[in-house]
Amino acid sequence: MQNLNAKYKTSYGHELQSPMLGRFYKRNGYKGKIQPRDLCCWLELNGEIVAAARILAHCSDTTSFSLLRGLWVDKSKRGKRLGSQLLRYISKNEVKKNNDLYCLALPHLEQFYMTNQYKKAEGKHIPDQLAEMSNRYKRRGQESIAMVLSVS
Repeated sequence: MQNLNAKYKTSYGHELQSPMLGRFYKRNGYKGKIQPRDLCCWLELNGEIVAAARILAHCSDTTSFSLLRGLWVDKSKRGKRLGSQLLRYISKNEVKKNNDLYCLALPHLEQFYMTNQYKKAEGKHIPDQLAEMSNRYKRRGQESIAMVLSVS
């Protein structure tokens, strides 16, 4: 979907001046909080946020990866491939080359991520931070699937 009025915007959580993104998440039922280190990316159509995601980069001596969190599409705009459009933008513009972009997908979204070039992270070392998040979800009775996009 190519729209001339589409604009991609990014800002780190600690730089985010506009409450527009927080209102978008709240209006659409997302309960996560924007953290200062989060890279926030969103898609606007005609001045309205229609899709958003947060990315957290993890770097250490042994591993470097990015974690996709809070990918949401406005409830009234779902099914129009806006989430896919935002994911393509993120993978091309906001994730360092040769860095893996992980996510914890809800089971009903597995096919969506697979359609967008993600693979199950089975057989691949899952970073400790991601494994910890997955375990927290399990303790709360929520299932998730570790998935990865290799950005090259």
